[in-house]
Amino acid sequence: MSASRAGEPAEDIAPNHGLSVERIRQIVAAAEGLERGRPEAFDYLGRRTRDLLERQGWTTVPLVRDAYLAVPGGERLLQVPGFGRKSLREVRRWLWLQIGDPRFEDLDSPNAAGRSGAPGQTMRSNG
Repeated sequence: MSASRAGEPAEDIAPNHGLSVERIRQIVAAAEGLERGRPEAFDYLGRRTRDLLERQGWTTVPLVRDAYLAVPGGERLLQVPGFGRKSLREVRRWLWLQIGDPRFEDLDSPNAAGRSGAPGQTMRSNG
């Protein structure tokens, strides 16, 4: 990204790194997107919850995951002023969808009992 910031064209950067010009453009676009704001995954959270997380500096899925897991049950997030049980449930569901980790499975859902596997997987019945 620093070569691109210096105004060096992608055509000059690519050969120095053994990458295609198109790949350099993709990398630069992704880096610029991260500099501009939050990752796209955060668009799936409600505005209030997203704002509360961002004010804490939790701007990536791994940072939110680590904050949630720092204290059992996500209690660390509940220490954030304005962050309540509803936001905690939203973050838990969001983490389940983002990373498929069973620690974040939506236990509030009536369909959660007996369910296993990552989101989107179909369960086979034994019968």
